[in-house]
Amino acid sequence: MSATWLNHGATTLWEQWSGAASHNHAMFAPVDELFYNFLAGIRPPTGDTETKRAYRKIHIKPFVPQELNEASATVFTFRGEISSSWKKFRPD
Repeated sequence: MSATWLNHGATTLWEQWSGAASHNHAMFAPVDELFYNFLAGIRPPTGDTETKRAYRKIHIKPFVPQELNEASATVFTFRGEISSSWKKFRPD
């Protein structure tokens, strides 16, 4: 948060650095998008603008970081629920 915002009593992210317009703005995209788009891998095919609007086609391609053992996410869309879950296999 900008020091200017704090000096003017901001308690949320503002839409513009100057403080004009909305004072409750989801600036720089939501953090939860990282979880379902990348860790769970729920995403539309690249370049498919129609799918981005209504999730007509989905690619499930999770990113599996070395430090994480499992992830799951569910996205509720116009066409229904989409879920993805993965867990690393650890042989005994």
